[in-house]
Amino acid sequence: MMLSSILFLMLTYSVAHVSSQKKPTGCFASVNCIERALFKESSLIHEVDQLWLDVDPVTVDKEPELSSFRNFVQKTRLENSEAIVRGSRHQNAINLFHQTRRMAIEWKSQLQSLSQLLAREPTEPRAHWYCEATRTQAVPAYGQKYNRQQTMDKLREFIDKAVPMISGRSWLDDMDMMGASNALFQMRKVYQLSIDDLIAGRLIDGVVVKPLDAEDLRLVCQFIFEQNLIHKQAELWGQKWLEVVDRTNPDGYEDALLHYANLLYKRNDPYRALEIVEHIRIIYPNKTGLDEFEAELRSAFNKGSCSLERPVYPHYMKDIAETYDNLCNQHSYISNLDPAMSMTLTCRYEETTIPYIRALVEYANLDPVIKVYHKIISDKEILGIKTITGSHLKQAEVFGGSVTFSRQAQNAWLSPLRSPLTKKLMKRVQLLTGLSTKVNPLKWTRHSEDLQVGNYGPGGFYESHFDSSIAYNDTSRAFAADAHRLYGSQGDRIATWMFYFSDVGAGGRTVFPKINVTIPVTKGSAAFWYNLHRNGSPDMRTLHAGCPVLLGSKWVGNLWILEGGQTFRHSCSIDSNI
Repeated sequence: MMLSSILFLMLTYSVAHVSSQKKPTGCFASVNCIERALFKESSLIHEVDQLWLDVDPVTVDKEPELSSFRNFVQKTRLENSEAIVRGSRHQNAINLFHQTRRMAIEWKSQLQSLSQLLAREPTEPRAHWYCEATRTQAVPAYGQKYNRQQTMDKLREFIDKAVPMISGRSWLDDMDMMGASNALFQMRKVYQLSIDDLIAGRLIDGVVVKPLDAEDLRLVCQFIFEQNLIHKQAELWGQKWLEVVDRTNPDGYEDALLHYANLLYKRNDPYRALEIVEHIRIIYPNKTGLDEFEAELRSAFNKGSCSLERPVYPHYMKDIAETYDNLCNQHSYISNLDPAMSMTLTCRYEETTIPYIRALVEYANLDPVIKVYHKIISDKEILGIKTITGSHLKQAEVFGGSVTFSRQAQNAWLSPLRSPLTKKLMKRVQLLTGLSTKVNPLKWTRHSEDLQVGNYGPGGFYESHFDSSIAYNDTSRAFAADAHRLYGSQGDRIATWMFYFSDVGAGGRTVFPKINVTIPVTKGSAAFWYNLHRNGSPDMRTLHAGCPVLLGSKWVGNLWILEGGQTFRHSCSIDSNI
């Protein structure tokens, strides 16, 4: 029994703490990564199928843990196969949430349950369970290969294989669960979706998937409260969670109320938590164990600790939240397009730096100039870029090298020094813009960064930000220091070129909240704008964001062009107004 106890502790620790043992990969943010995770889950299901061939079916039927695991795998096999066949084109945030919960929580819970079963089993050899009463050596029936003890041995072998599989790369973890919860929250907020429709599995017209249950809503609520997101939105999700619990699992309503009170208290709202506790006392008069918690809440309330901690936004993001949400829901380049502006915006062929070669350019805005180049990259080239990127995608970072929930995506850097296709595309940008995109091994002599390829999955987004580093000087020295480390004497990001490598089913627009400009995701096109004025100061109007992807997968390629090397290509000015 001692050996079984040690095995149980080792297995439980491996499964329960796997997410803390590896660096978060942000797999939830990329359909490309989710697809790899699904194939890995399919391999694990195959291992389970092999297990069923080697175990005693009588033992499986008798042990609740094994029969529960068998039912879980049967359900999972169907969901996994459907997701693989459906593919990325039909991916959405609700499906992604279910897949993430299954891989990040349910598989680990099932393996822990099996580990507990093994911990109760003696490991020493013993007689067949059906022979112990007579102490005679029975002859197994034809085809019955294994008894109970051999079943447990095979189960141990399976868990030895399964734990590394759910611990490695491309398996979803707790960070992915938080990201999937954030995706649902952000989409409901930005696109003003009905929370009842989300719970029912209705994301957009014609798309109906598996609904959200009470545990799903609890996970979303816990993330919203722990991340200190918008209070009214948090209250709405909390109330809906309690309604679903009350409707589907009345016996769990009492515990759900107490858990909700704890979330409110942790959010520094003891007043609302007290209201919930008093409500519990009314509907459950025999409830015990509330006195200590209630006393703690009243103490916090009397000390004045009831002011909600509001999210703190940088100064450049103030007063744009509503504009951002509205722009994400627009269909034209300009929100509230007026006739005067409509007459000045054009779509035409423009000359490039090579005579007789022209490009189809659409003007999305005139001041600052924002251009959209159409049919600028072929499907074959896009496929090549995606193939090169492959498994190199990792969790996207923001300026300063940090990973936050303000950017839900995966990306990879492609160097023109290693990829002829990347070099070809960067040359094309130079041809179209007239700016140098030369990249040398020495960062001090490069004129642009490497091409950054990003993949935004369902719910993937990027909050409002600047591409220019000096635009952040007032708010964070870390940004400026990181920029100097990256570019050295080559200056700031003077301009941004953004390839669109895919279409999306819905959502995913690039928006500029300060100038009311929105650009749709169109495969084969590219957006271009300057981040700096000609005098070198940042153009604060270029604050931009990536809206949440409602349906499908968004692939983009960002090329940031630096000041160095543009001296004779883009004229400067000492005029402070230019």
